[in-house]
Amino acid sequence: MTTEAPQAQASPASPPAAARRTRRRRLWLFRALAVFLVPTLFLGLLEGGLWLVGYGHSVAAFIEREIEGEPYYVNNPRFGWRFFPRDVARSAFFVRYPVHKAPDAVRIFVLGASAAQGDPERAYGFSRVLSVMLHDRYPGQTFEVVNTAITATNSHVVREVAADIAAHQPDLFLVYLGNNEVVGPYGAANPLVTYSAHGAYIRAKLWVGSTKIGQLAEDIGYALSAREEEERTWMGMEEFLDRQVRADDAKLVGVYDHFRTNLRDVCATARRAQVPLILSTVAVNLRDNAPFASQHREGLSESAQQTWRNHYERGRQLEAAGELAAALAAYAEAERIDPDHAELLFRMARCAAKTGDDGQARSLYERARDADTLRFRADSRINAIIREIADESAGHVHLVDVEEVMAAASEGRVPGRELFYEHVHFTFHGNYELARAMLAAVEAQLPERVLQGRREGGELAEEDCAAELALTAHNTLLVEAEVERRLQRPPFLSPERLDAQQELARQQAIAAAAAQRAEGESSQEIVRRYEAALTASPDDPLLHEMYGLVLLKFNIDAVQAARHFARTYQLGNQHFGIAAYAGLAYTMAGDLTAARSWTERSLAAAPNFHGGQHALGRLLLAEGKPDEAIEPLENAARRTPGDGDYRYYLAVAYDQAGRRQNAIEMLRETVATQQEYLPAVRLLADLLAAEQEYGEAIRHYRAVLEIRPSDVDALNNYAWLLATCPALQFRDGRLAVELARQLNALDDEPLPHRLDTLAACYAADGQFEEAVATAVRAVSLIGDTQPQLAGEIRERLALYRKGQHYVAEP
Repeated sequence: MTTEAPQAQASPASPPAAARRTRRRRLWLFRALAVFLVPTLFLGLLEGGLWLVGYGHSVAAFIEREIEGEPYYVNNPRFGWRFFPRDVARSAFFVRYPVHKAPDAVRIFVLGASAAQGDPERAYGFSRVLSVMLHDRYPGQTFEVVNTAITATNSHVVREVAADIAAHQPDLFLVYLGNNEVVGPYGAANPLVTYSAHGAYIRAKLWVGSTKIGQLAEDIGYALSAREEEERTWMGMEEFLDRQVRADDAKLVGVYDHFRTNLRDVCATARRAQVPLILSTVAVNLRDNAPFASQHREGLSESAQQTWRNHYERGRQLEAAGELAAALAAYAEAERIDPDHAELLFRMARCAAKTGDDGQARSLYERARDADTLRFRADSRINAIIREIADESAGHVHLVDVEEVMAAASEGRVPGRELFYEHVHFTFHGNYELARAMLAAVEAQLPERVLQGRREGGELAEEDCAAELALTAHNTLLVEAEVERRLQRPPFLSPERLDAQQELARQQAIAAAAAQRAEGESSQEIVRRYEAALTASPDDPLLHEMYGLVLLKFNIDAVQAARHFARTYQLGNQHFGIAAYAGLAYTMAGDLTAARSWTERSLAAAPNFHGGQHALGRLLLAEGKPDEAIEPLENAARRTPGDGDYRYYLAVAYDQAGRRQNAIEMLRETVATQQEYLPAVRLLADLLAAEQEYGEAIRHYRAVLEIRPSDVDALNNYAWLLATCPALQFRDGRLAVELARQLNALDDEPLPHRLDTLAACYAADGQFEEAVATAVRAVSLIGDTQPQLAGEIRERLALYRKGQHYVAEP
């Protein structure tokens, strides 16, 4: 019998099972495609749709605009939105350069932050000085020195700027950068933009912000947050007080890595564009800027800290006694316990300098800077990276070692106040030295056709550069006053900061000397210098702006100031700040219709801008509406608490609105921190006299005259108070006569109201014949022009003829 073989069992990979598996794979593939492809397609369509409808804004650093019929690149005011919250976003100050570069022009781009920009006054920054030097050395040659620097930024921002301007026909990049790597966007201490150690994340975030979808999301987020929060006021360096970073903080490793990578990318951008690049080390104020903050190293025990304090205090006492060697020995004991305490190192440096050991002093000053836990200054590691990048890119990148240049220009090779206003920003002399250092490097990169036109002789002298830029004594005073204002606020003025009061006192003395020089400079000299500069550069927007500013700030000619601000605007600088200045100038000139037009233009562009709010308040005061003026003036004063002008005019509004005690309180607060702001001191004295607080009023009049002996309003009102005060104990006829004579001697032609004051002073001193003669002369000068004043003087004249002096009503 034949036995059949058993039937084979079905294989696991039989066709039906394989088909099911294939179907499952296809299903998962479809799902995956649905998860990734559909959203990608949707986002792509949304991005394209937003582009088609013109939604969003350009993220380029510079955008095209037509100015007087010609296309120019100008700074994009929204460029900074990718790096900062919108209400405090920064962009370059106004810059313009032709879209179509002239065939023979040499275009030099300056990249960096506030020090490169020229802060505290960009009109006198090193790029402007360099431009003057180049035009002087190569007559007839066109140089476009374009300053793209932006305050409060760092290499994350500069990397993007360089990528944008590489397509704008550059001939040279010049990079001065490094102070803000820790405190700028994505830095370890930035309070607004979160630090990240991952460069890829930062770049991805910046890329998203450049898309229309990213901008839509930001617009929605900003609109929602604006409903819940008031627009924030940026407080500058004060924002960083609680953002201290020790030298051994692990985040600094990421900061330095970012800087190195970004700097390499900037160099690579220049190389791809076949443009040479000048890279500079960064100089800072070592000698005359004590560390902002100090901390003990992490993990130092309480007992070790106490021992440290004992050595430190002994060293401090010995230093104060002038026993420098012993002080250094005591400080050295403290250093063995904690070698990275910034204030200790700074004190040691100071002692070493006084003993003549310049080498040790410089080393210690540098260590003190590196240990400063408020890291606003480029440290040794930053400069080492700059030198490293220059070395590895030799042949294309050219190093200018400005740190060493400034050391060579300084006493003991330690830069100080002669080169820097405060921690990193150059004085005009410092900017001149920086421009000189850059000039040689720039010339080495100029084409032969340009070099052939070089004139013989050395570079332009510093005073000649100042003249070309119309740097007047009055402009210098404005700058020094701004520096003084900064030094009155944290972190410069902090109770725990070494030498804070001394630094402020030194700056106040410098500002006072600048004020004396300004008093010796006539308005005719100011006009002559600016007109000469504008003859050479009639279409320089910054010259027009600075001319308008000095005419306005010092009440020289409000009409001409308004015209120069309007011309600045016409030349392309349509910043809301320029419109606000124009509005204020027209208010002071009495053209209230034009003033309202310009002020509204400013506020339409930036409703909360402090300058626009102040201009509106001043306009309302001029229109006789002090009650309405108070709100915008309060807004301006709140947003810029250190501005004396803002607080002064708010006090004026309070007084005119019948709120004199509010005015006095505001002025007392102002004078307490700004004793040198004389309009506030003088007005406070006037209001106190009106409130019968004569003793305090006299004290403030004296304070004004100690600083400015020829202040006509203080002389007049003080003399009048001494002569006519209802309180007998405050009258002083003899001193009143002395002051009134001094007042009248200031006039080329006699003025009736000042003669009236002199007559009252003569009467108070018992000199009635002189009082009568002087009053008669005042009345004869008035004629029919001021009948009310003439009538008041005649009433007083009748008293003098009776041998009686005039006493003002309380």
